[in-house]
Amino acid sequence: MDNIIILAIIGSASFFILMLMLSNSLKQKCPSCGKSVDNKELVKSTTRDLTEKKSDGSNDLRYKKSLETEDIYKYTCKCGHIFNVSEFYEGEQVEKVDLVKITNEIEELEQSLNKSLQKRIEKYKKNPHLILEDGERDHMKLVFDFDIYSLFSEEEIAKIKIDKKAYLAKEDKKRKKKYKGIDTKNKKIIISFLKEENKKLPVSDIDFRCDIQNHFGNKDINYLKKLCEELYRDKKIGRTGNYRYFV
Repeated sequence: MDNIIILAIIGSASFFILMLMLSNSLKQKCPSCGKSVDNKELVKSTTRDLTEKKSDGSNDLRYKKSLETEDIYKYTCKCGHIFNVSEFYEGEQVEKVDLVKITNEIEELEQSLNKSLQKRIEKYKKNPHLILEDGERDHMKLVFDFDIYSLFSEEEIAKIKIDKKAYLAKEDKKRKKKYKGIDTKNKKIIISFLKEENKKLPVSDIDFRCDIQNHFGNKDINYLKKLCEELYRDKKIGRTGNYRYFV
């Protein structure tokens, strides 16, 4: 039994020594001092297409695609000697992954997401009614894995829902006031233009020659028709049977 154990130990040691010798034999030797060099850095990688070509220079599909990659490594020996070695292999070039770069990119992304999340949290605290917007809670959960309702208690959320009605009514009033101001300005432009032209003109001519924009800053002939009809209804301008307007 003891002999078997001794033989096993000797066999394991022999295998380890053999693998160590094989590993050292595969390492690059320094041409100056002859010692193995572990410190190497990839400085250039080039892939060449060796596939058989047709007369026009393109790959001949009858033959299997063949690629050869040459990697040039810079070796730095402990003795101070620096030398380059080329290594060749066939097949597709495998993209080398820079783990440090990927880790930094992930950290930058996480920092960016955290900053964005903090800005949104500050926005919700200043305007709590925004948490009730359609899809807002689901969006925050999906993108940031954050439940915006956790920012407030159940009693606060109930109050926010009540306050939102008042907020929407206030915003609607402000919007109507803004739209009314735009309409008044555009109506003055229409009246002034018709007075200056002193002609009976269709809406298409007014639209073409006047810079009149709707509530969203766009040219809109239907919006212009509505304004002209309102002016006609209020007896500010005249209108013919075929919808030509005049003053």
